[in-house]
Amino acid sequence: MHLPSPVDVVAHVRRLEDLLIDVCSELGLPTSRVEGRSGVWVRADERGPDRKIGAIGIRVSQEVTMHGFSFNADCDLSWADACIPCGIADAGVTSLSAELGRPVTVRDVLPLVEARVSVISTQTPAVIIG
Repeated sequence: MHLPSPVDVVAHVRRLEDLLIDVCSELGLPTSRVEGRSGVWVRADERGPDRKIGAIGIRVSQEVTMHGFSFNADCDLSWADACIPCGIADAGVTSLSAELGRPVTVRDVLPLVEARVSVISTQTPAVIIG
């Protein structure tokens, strides 16, 4: 995406977080931001500490973003038992399937994400998706 001038990378990260938060909400899972941490989070509850469900990585060069995000649908997160995901020792990782207690596949999530990416591209001036 080509960002409008002046470049505001934090605002772009927030737009992507909003996109993922909206998808979670549509699926019936309340999520939010955690101050001081990027990404999308399921807040601490009786099941455990704050848990990251969506991570965002952005690189900006000459006002053009090269970015990606991970959004855990039905992935195997057992690898997280052997390391500290994102270097955050006091939080965990989770998936839509684990939190909702039902299978939620990438195929289920993809159209919801695609629709919202289209909205972001029409709301952000001079955006090129490619």
